[in-house]
Amino acid sequence: MTKVGFVLLTHSHPEQVLALTQALSVLYDTPPIVCHHDFGQCALDKKLFSSNVRFVEPHFPTFWGCFSIVPAALAGIRLLMDGTNPPDWFYLLSGSDYPAMSPDRVLETLARTNYDAFIDHREIKVSNRKSKNVADHQSGFARPSYLPLAYRRYCALAIPRPSLKKPLAIPPVGRFYAHHPWWRSILPGPFSSSFRCYAGEHWFSANAKAAACLLNETEQSRRLFAHLTRRESPEECYYHSILANSPLRLNSDNLRYIDWPSPDSWHPATLTVSDLPAIVRSEAHFARKVKYGSALVAELDRMLGISSQRIAKVG
Repeated sequence: MTKVGFVLLTHSHPEQVLALTQALSVLYDTPPIVCHHDFGQCALDKKLFSSNVRFVEPHFPTFWGCFSIVPAALAGIRLLMDGTNPPDWFYLLSGSDYPAMSPDRVLETLARTNYDAFIDHREIKVSNRKSKNVADHQSGFARPSYLPLAYRRYCALAIPRPSLKKPLAIPPVGRFYAHHPWWRSILPGPFSSSFRCYAGEHWFSANAKAAACLLNETEQSRRLFAHLTRRESPEECYYHSILANSPLRLNSDNLRYIDWPSPDSWHPATLTVSDLPAIVRSEAHFARKVKYGSALVAELDRMLGISSQRIAKVG
C-alpha cells in the first residue's frame, strides 16, 4: 500500500499548524510528518503534537521570497526521508493548506500514476525576457506577465548598484538586471542548453525518487543553489529546475485548489465556504489558502469525516 508523508513549512499561527497535523494524522493513520517551524517568528509548543510529528532542529530563520525557505524545505524533506520507514510520496505544505480529498482517493491516485512529481512548472527562456502587456484571463503563475518576471528573477544578470535605502552599503544591496542574453555569453549563470531554467508555484507533491533527486548534491545543484541565494523568490525555481532537468516524469498539476482573484494578483485569495463546490469539482488533494476555524474548514472536516473524537484518539 502506498505510504504518504508530509513536510510543513510554517512560521505563525501555531493553533492552525496543530490542527493541520491533527487532520493529516486522522486521515492518513498517523503518517510521518516533519514540520520546519520558524521559532524565531512565533513560539510553538512541540509537546502538543502527536509522536508522528517531528521538527527540524535547529530551524532556519525564514522570510518569504528569500532563499532561506529552500534549505528549510530541503532539511524537512531530508528528515522525512531519512527515517526508518520513509514514505513513498510526500506533500510540501504551508500552514494554510488543508485536505480536500478523501485519503482513499488520494492514495489511489498516487498508486496508479506514472508521474514522479506533481509540480507547477514552465520553462523560462530567452524569448520570455521582454515584457508582455497582453490582456489575458489566466492568473497566478499561468499569466503571460509571469514569464518575463521569472526571466528577470532567475536568468538576467544581476549587477550590484547602490540602494536608495542604503546608498553607502558595501557591498551594494541594490540590483540592476541586464536582460540581454549577450551578457550571459560573458558571465555564464547556472543555466545552459543542457540545464534549463524552470519556475512555478512553490508547493508540490513528489515520490521517493524525486526526493532523492532533490537531496542529491551535484555540481549543477550547487551552482543553482549559489545562484539563487540572493535572487527573489528562489523557492519558485530551485526544485522546478532540479526536477525538470532530471529523467523524472513531471505533471504540471500540483494537486492544489488555489483561487487567484485577478490576473495581476500577487497572492491567492483566502478561500471561503462558497468555494467548496469548486474545490470538490477540481479534484485537488489540498485547498489553499484556508483560514483556521472557518466555516470552510468545518465543512471539509464534515466531508472527510474528521471529528474531535477521532482527533482525541490520535493525540
